[in-house]
Amino acid sequence: MSTIKLSYPITHDDKTISEITMRRPTVRDHIWLDHQEAKMKREGKVIDDVERDSMMYARLTEEDYAPEVLQKLDMSDWGKCRRFYLNCLKPSDDSNQTTEMN
Repeated sequence: MSTIKLSYPITHDDKTISEITMRRPTVRDHIWLDHQEAKMKREGKVIDDVERDSMMYARLTEEDYAPEVLQKLDMSDWGKCRRFYLNCLKPSDDSNQTTEMN
């Protein structure tokens, strides 16, 4: 878990949100996101990268925020969420394993 302090707090449902706690993503989270995107496509909806990211980040919040809540974030705070997420995808420094990509 990582707590992200917002530089620009937002308001939702008459509550001020000044920090967001996010957990590390799992493979299951990515499967879920792919299924959500496929469902939306079947319904004729187009989803862009930022909407896709907001769905994933919302899923990772301990507070269980809806994507629409995270879409209220200032871009600098959005960047903090993005950095956390992308850092989770990096291989650990202590990994000595080799893959076909290495």
